[in-house]
Amino acid sequence: GFDFATPLESDVRPVNGLVAAAREVGTVTAATDPTRGGLANAVNELAAAGGVGVVLEERSVPVADATGGAAEVLGLDPLTVACEGRMVLAVDAADADAVVERLREEPGGADAAVVGRAVTDHPGDVVLDTGLGERYLDVPTGERVPRIC
Repeated sequence: GFDFATPLESDVRPVNGLVAAAREVGTVTAATDPTRGGLANAVNELAAAGGVGVVLEERSVPVADATGGAAEVLGLDPLTVACEGRMVLAVDAADADAVVERLREEPGGADAAVVGRAVTDHPGDVVLDTGLGERYLDVPTGERVPRIC
């Protein structure tokens, strides 16, 4: 029943091309998709599996204006909303810029960005740097937004 000035469009697309492109130019150490629990869940899974801490830079996370606006109206956190057709990749720090540049050449990769870094502090946990301070970014709890596919 909501009308938005900007049309909401599906972001469903295959991601195999993105992974292949990243591997062409860099060392990919882990990969996952943010379909259940969004970026917050995906990054927490990577931190736990890798036994590393992660610092996620909130300002660096690309969120489309339409998505951010809809999330605000609906009281949702964009970091916990399912996101199809996207990848979360852990890559060697020395390769990060080359991987982002290469991904931006691929369909679905135009918004590729370095959004965080692995650290030795707080292994298995994710810290969100909001620009005003830091807080732990936990795995989403409760009813998750379902995929519609």
